[in-house]
Amino acid sequence: YKFVMASELSVRKDRDIAPSDTTLYAIKGEVAVHEVAADENLAKISLKYYGSRKLWPYIAKYNNLSDPGGISAGMRLTIPELRAK
Repeated sequence: YKFVMASELSVRKDRDIAPSDTTLYAIKGEVAVHEVAADENLAKISLKYYGSRKLWPYIAKYNNLSDPGGISAGMRLTIPELRAK
């Protein structure tokens, strides 16, 4: 599952991306359920499914994660399907 990045988001650094950065794409369903591995964070999971680390806020929002750094091994996350708005 690879999605084209909007140029506005692609120039930003990972540390500059916030959970509120979910305005460029619409969630249109679910891609998969992902079980978090011990060495993963939302950015790594985002890279795996979207081809970009910068789309992690969509995963956080879809899974109602108030603390994006609070995921742990074994946790199951639903990966949303994204479409450009």
